[in-house]
Amino acid sequence: MDQAFSFIDHQICFAVKSNSNLAVLNVLAKLGSGFDIVTGGELARVLAAGGDATKIVFSGLGKQEADIQKALEVGIACFNVESHAELDRIQKVAADSVFETYQYAASLPNLDVIGIDCHIGSQLTETQPFVDALDRVIMMIAKLKELGIQLKHIDIGGGLGVTYKDETPPSVAEYANAMRPALEKLGLKVYMEPGRSISANAGVLVTKVDLLKPTNYRNFAIIDAAMNDLIRPSLYQAWMDIQPVISRIDFEAKTWDIVGAICETGDFLGKERELAIQENDNLAVLGAAVVVLLKSWSMLTNQFTKMHGLGNDFMVVDLISQRAFFDAMTIRRLADRHFGIGFDQLLIVEPPDFPNVDFKYRIFNADGSEVEQCGNGVRCFARFVYERQLTNKKRFKVQTCAGIVEPELGENGWVRVNMGYPKFLPNEIPFLAEEPDALYDIALQDNELLTIDVVNMGNPHAVTIVPDVLTADVAKIGPQVEAHARFPQRVNAGFMQIVDEKHARLRVFERGVGETMACGTGACAAAVSGMRRGLLANNVEIELAGGKLQIEWKEGDVVWMTGPTATIVLIGMANPQSKQAFHMKMVEHILEFIWPGLSITNWKVSFTKKKVPMN
Repeated sequence: MDQAFSFIDHQICFAVKSNSNLAVLNVLAKLGSGFDIVTGGELARVLAAGGDATKIVFSGLGKQEADIQKALEVGIACFNVESHAELDRIQKVAADSVFETYQYAASLPNLDVIGIDCHIGSQLTETQPFVDALDRVIMMIAKLKELGIQLKHIDIGGGLGVTYKDETPPSVAEYANAMRPALEKLGLKVYMEPGRSISANAGVLVTKVDLLKPTNYRNFAIIDAAMNDLIRPSLYQAWMDIQPVISRIDFEAKTWDIVGAICETGDFLGKERELAIQENDNLAVLGAAVVVLLKSWSMLTNQFTKMHGLGNDFMVVDLISQRAFFDAMTIRRLADRHFGIGFDQLLIVEPPDFPNVDFKYRIFNADGSEVEQCGNGVRCFARFVYERQLTNKKRFKVQTCAGIVEPELGENGWVRVNMGYPKFLPNEIPFLAEEPDALYDIALQDNELLTIDVVNMGNPHAVTIVPDVLTADVAKIGPQVEAHARFPQRVNAGFMQIVDEKHARLRVFERGVGETMACGTGACAAAVSGMRRGLLANNVEIELAGGKLQIEWKEGDVVWMTGPTATIVLIGMANPQSKQAFHMKMVEHILEFIWPGLSITNWKVSFTKKKVPMN
């Protein structure tokens, strides 16, 4: 495309809504591409991918003030404005017609009118509509010149089609040549916003056949992808080519409808396809590298912080000054360490439900399940709310599903937490037992008995003592204990080695997560168990794979935990001080915002008034 328009000064601006993958954006940025964006979230992605802010065109109808401010701060090329309502978002005024809007914009002291933009549609397979639209825009440019408004560029938009089935769209050279005479005569710099024509056939969606369901009426192939992964067939009744990854010639093809498992009428990727397939086969949906408009539209600005306590890592989200929606599937995707942000738990900061309490604290495991308490998490939570200036207190009360905890901030990122009173009765764990006892034997899958102590530290723990934590078969025994029938709500399984009365080592297989680098409540439960058995002193150091925690407890008193926290990386996608509430229905679109090597420890946004380039 760059070569096709070499006859005139031009700038290609890739339409980010067509594919917002950071790796794709990074490749395009390195090739010198500009970017056409429609939300502040897309702006953040482009900048994170190394895009040049001076080559960004901000289109879209719903520009938020915080997004506009951020765009001004980074110095984008221009805004594409379609109404006085949008100008009002910047200058708090309004007007009516196109020419009146331009005149009004030209009169505003902080705006510099530099261009005009046109976009007539998508997946166009002929050049004539582009030529006709260009002729009309040139007439408008002439009228604006008569009004004393001299433009510097024209944005011809995007919309060039691709071949999905049997379409025959023009080549890029044919597209350019069709508009060349008018553009050369006009003599303005040309911006363009290709999206689909670059990204559509650059990738595939690979999905597995989970189940084949032949019926007398139709044959259904249920796959592990769905309409929420690729909405185009359902939304537009569009045809996407679907082929088996491995062709089969050993049995006859049948006509299949390729459907997801959402139980929605529109949940299909293809209908009436002749395919020779069987369960567990992989299918390739071609032309699927265009990320559907609905998903990009949801990519509004939001912030999160990645933290860890002794290697037990968390994604922390402030839902006091912003809003977001997290369901179990979204959390699982975010937690994925290969395709997501990667974490043991998601920590949510919310306003409290009760008076005299400072915050509400919710914890979700990597599998999407909500849990009652997390010791390492509450330390990170405490540091987060203080450093984000959500409180100026160094000791405060936090509401959890298990009750109130009181963290206290110390020096150098250390936090001391009142973890509350430990509980030991079976019904308080919960644990199925005929009567309370100091220790219990549970049967494992090989009929071997495992001796455990049970402790509730806001969440349930089973603690067993082993001679050496390094050789303990946590990978085998941990899942059996976690899901044991005697723990109706599952349990965190702790494996403790007593070194001496002041020192123990611990590994924990956490409920809904697996083995982690550290577990704060697990350290508390193990320490209390060792103290109850007379094996540990009242103040003990618990050593975990990620580091050490200090645990204090006396019979009948609360448990105190002291340990470090660390902020791994802060990802900002808007002004952190803004109280603007952002809706984010599909949070998985912040998955790729972690950029290797990025470390922002102090972030302050400044704003300078200047002329704003406008279309």
